[in-house]
Amino acid sequence: MDSTETDKSQSPSGDADWPKRAADAVETLAELVRGKAIRPLLMVAKALTYGILALVLAAIFATLTITMLVRLITVYLTGNHVWITYLVLGGIFTLLGMFTWSRRSSKVSG
Repeated sequence: MDSTETDKSQSPSGDADWPKRAADAVETLAELVRGKAIRPLLMVAKALTYGILALVLAAIFATLTITMLVRLITVYLTGNHVWITYLVLGGIFTLLGMFTWSRRSSKVSG
């Protein structure tokens, strides 16, 4: 019997390349798991991060804008009578709130 014949008969699959094939199978499985599970989770995490950042920046912008409006109206339009500013801006925000409330979609109960 030849020495190559004994090596082939002792290996589990019949050839000496089975460790490379096993490593390739593990690598393929790891890539599959990464493609199906990890990448979508990374996309969700990025979307949440950018969404929260956008909300924080929008809240800061809205706060600074309203503060600027109150100061501008109080100093330049009403002669330092802040109650007029509150009345005007309160009326504007109330009208905007009433408009958006009337445009809401009602849920059908069943």
